[in-house]
Amino acid sequence: MTGATFHAERKIGGQVFVAELPARRCASCGERTVSGPDLLAFDAAVAGELARSGASSPDALKFLRKTMALTAAELGELLELRPETISRIENGKMPVDRRTAALVSALALDHLAGRSETADRLRALAHPPKGRKRVDVKARVA
Repeated sequence: MTGATFHAERKIGGQVFVAELPARRCASCGERTVSGPDLLAFDAAVAGELARSGASSPDALKFLRKTMALTAAELGELLELRPETISRIENGKMPVDRRTAALVSALALDHLAGRSETADRLRALAHPPKGRKRVDVKARVA
């Protein structure tokens, strides 16, 4: 095995995302292999670009959902949409509204940064605490 590069390419929402990834070339057959972590890093970079740019095409939203390893049912629960609605959106049979695109992008950016604030907030909004009249908070004072 010798050092080489691999031209990675993803076509999503009318955009083409490309990168040269490190690869190993077999000396006898010439086949190139790319490590799984390098391919995952490429997909994460593509997801980050899509999320930051506000991409809202059906295939962009599907790519972002899959990058977060969410099922349509799990994403639907966070967005208060039925899994069938997520499927219609991802298959282009229903338009993507700005709220959905913005929330999916925020969820994806959180996921890529190892955070869950947006998902936590959506879950809290779906199930607000009951009966709390007094909430003690810690104030940050200089």
